[in-house]
Amino acid sequence: MNFAFAARVACASVVAFALAGCANTQNMKAQSAKFDWTQSEKKIVMIQPDIVLSELTAGGMTEPRADWTDSTRKYVVAAFANYMAKKNVATVPVDELTDEHEIQLSKLHSAVGLSIIVHAFGPAKLPTKQNALDWTIGPGANALRDHYKADYAMFVFLRDSYATAGRQAVIAGSIVL
Repeated sequence: MNFAFAARVACASVVAFALAGCANTQNMKAQSAKFDWTQSEKKIVMIQPDIVLSELTAGGMTEPRADWTDSTRKYVVAAFANYMAKKNVATVPVDELTDEHEIQLSKLHSAVGLSIIVHAFGPAKLPTKQNALDWTIGPGANALRDHYKADYAMFVFLRDSYATAGRQAVIAGSIVL
């Protein structure tokens, strides 16, 4: 094997590996559901964020980290409340849903959210949706409004992983090879 061929293979491997780590950062924004900033008093109920942070091990497995997850959840709730307070919007954090109907709404939101992700970023495009972001969890969401006297509800879903030193060594070793 000559040096030029080996250099091209190594370069192509590095580029392919670098591109494999790229994530989609496309933002989608609903045009039909606008936040009414003119309303004098506004309140948002923030359902406990569904967050899981994990370590990506040398073997490629993800191991959830409860300490990272808990601190991130607290940070997200505090940062959201701080951001909204600057806009004169009150937030009501809900640490745990206890009402069965509200628990089902949260689960429904997760299912609809997954459908949005699959439709918007995955292979299963829905022909009737095109690029519209007009999904809903239905009129049952009014129960959240009534119970918390809130104008809006905020659901957060986050999954992320971070490579361990062992994983980084495996990656570096595979690039060298």
